[in-house]
Amino acid sequence: MYFKSLINGMVDIPPIRPEVRESVLQLFQENGQEYIFDILKNVDAQYSERIHKNDKQRTIRALEVYYGTGKKYSDYLSLSNNKNSINYVIIVLNIERKILYDRINQRVLNMIDNGLVEEVKKVLSLGYKKTDPGMKGIGYKEIIEYLEGSRSLDDAISEICKNSRRYAKRQLTWFRSVSEALWVDNLDQSKAVRQIKELLSGYFREK
Repeated sequence: MYFKSLINGMVDIPPIRPEVRESVLQLFQENGQEYIFDILKNVDAQYSERIHKNDKQRTIRALEVYYGTGKKYSDYLSLSNNKNSINYVIIVLNIERKILYDRINQRVLNMIDNGLVEEVKKVLSLGYKKTDPGMKGIGYKEIIEYLEGSRSLDDAISEICKNSRRYAKRQLTWFRSVSEALWVDNLDQSKAVRQIKELLSGYFREK
C-alpha cells in the first residue's frame, strides 16, 4: 500500500468530521464487524471485495469516508492511479529462498536476545491493548500470546519465524507482479552494489 502510494500518489480525501467517525465507531461497537461489513458491501461493493471481511480498520475507514464525504472510498482510490511526475527505478534485491529464510530465523532470535519480550511488556504497561493496530504486528502479537500464557516462549519464537517467512514470501510475490521491477542477486553484496550502479547509470543516461 505504501509503495503504491509513493508511485501513484496519495489519495486526496477531505477531512472527516469527528461526529462521523464517532457514529461509525458506535455502529461497530453496538453491532459488530459482520454488520458494518454488510453495510460496506451495500454502499461500496467494489472496495468490500478488496479487503477481508474481518478487516475492521479498513471497513471503518471506508464507511467514514462514505458517510463523511458522500463519495465511495473506491472512487477516491481510483483517482490515485495517476502516477506521480517523478523519475524512479524499482530495484528488488533477491536471494536464494533458503538463505533468506535462514536470515529471517536468525533475525528473530536476535530480536529476542535484544529484549523483544521486555519491550512488549513495557508497551503493555503504558496502557496499550493487544487489540490496538500497532500491537498486531508480527513479533508483538506472538509475544503477547506468550505473556498471556496461551503459548510457550519457544512456540512464540517459532510462530514469529513462520509468520515472518510468510510475509517475506508475499512481498516477493507482489514484486513479481511489478513489470518494471529490476531484480538484483544480493548474495554477493559488493557485486550487487556494482550492478545497481550500472543500472542507475544506464537509466539516467537514457533520461
